[in-house]
Amino acid sequence: MTAAELTDRLGLNQLRSRRVSEEKEMSEVCDVW
Repeated sequence: MTAAELTDRLGLNQLRSRRVSEEKEMSEVCDVW
């Protein structure tokens, strides 16, 4: 695996985890309402 592939995978993982955390925050906000 090349360094570029590693960085791409890391970037995808960060985006995915960020999206999951945003969905958690949205669900929490919806629960409050």
